[in-house]
Amino acid sequence: MTRRRLVLASCVIASSIAAARAQAPSSSAEAIVRSPAFAAASDFLARDYDRFVRELITLTEIPAPPFKETARAAAFLQMLRAAGLADVEADPEGNVMGVRRRSTSTQGAPSDTAMLAVLAHLDTVFPEGTEVRVRRDGTKLRAPGVGDDTRGLALMLTLVRAMDAAHLQTPHDILFVGNVGEGSVRDFTAIGDVVNVASRLQSEARGGEIVASARLVEHLPEIEGERVELSLRNRTEPVVAYRISR
Repeated sequence: MTRRRLVLASCVIASSIAAARAQAPSSSAEAIVRSPAFAAASDFLARDYDRFVRELITLTEIPAPPFKETARAAAFLQMLRAAGLADVEADPEGNVMGVRRRSTSTQGAPSDTAMLAVLAHLDTVFPEGTEVRVRRDGTKLRAPGVGDDTRGLALMLTLVRAMDAAHLQTPHDILFVGNVGEGSVRDFTAIGDVVNVASRLQSEARGGEIVASARLVEHLPEIEGERVELSLRNRTEPVVAYRISR
């Protein structure tokens, strides 16, 4: 529950950064996390857990080897539509996406073109023909690709439903994307350095962990974890981060 709440906080805070420039970043983040709408969204995540697991299993059991994600992409596109996103579509490369619209009170503002993109990749690294049936081991689900990154796809869906259930508004549109080809394309240069660092931080995570930057965790004082310094590719200085395991 803590990990899903952390991702929800990251999504809402990131979408609100530009609109909150007049405030100190820590105070604006704390205001969001302590708001009744955020609390309601967090509560919804617990109630939506069973559906989250069902969708995770459904997607995991659709084979998606690199560059052969078509069937999973089609299923995820329908799930994005069912989640109520706008402008749900697939691009010529096979990426599927949908938009959660910003608050109507901010429409017409000068920053109308600003948008936050939240991505999880559709493919897995496992070759065609791999058995992908999910089996339960106590409270754990075991299958190739169930965590990386099928869980990210299912997580986006439950976040959208949580934000809608709580009427949680953001000052910018949020684009939710299931992207293709990640199993062979290891850099996200076109998306930017922040995504590169986030991807490399998460690659340092052990089973059941999230690795979050210190900059994010400092905005969320109720999140606890082990402070570490990590050496990441293409970084001359260690990156301070936290290992979060509960």
